[in-house]
Amino acid sequence: MSDISTDPLWENYGHLALKYNLKACWSCPIIDSDNNVMAVFGMYYDYTKAPDTMDQMVIDRSTAILKVILENRQHARLIKETTMLMIQGRGAGQLWQLAVGY
Repeated sequence: MSDISTDPLWENYGHLALKYNLKACWSCPIIDSDNNVMAVFGMYYDYTKAPDTMDQMVIDRSTAILKVILENRQHARLIKETTMLMIQGRGAGQLWQLAVGY
């Protein structure tokens, strides 16, 4: 939105942004490799402004970098959870061996 005060999508919420002197807002979803929205990258300005070619390049590069960071974070969390399950499974197996006398 190049002008929050006149954009119909901000009709019910514009007063919230304008209260903090936010007059323009552009946002772009960050979509993972499975086509799921992971986050939204937003840029706000204290003056009305439409994105130019340079702004669009910054947005495109920023969202690409954030996609990599967020996906790596998700993968690291999955690896950690899997490792914990393997450790728990090994511990349960050792307890079972003790219980049955192996």
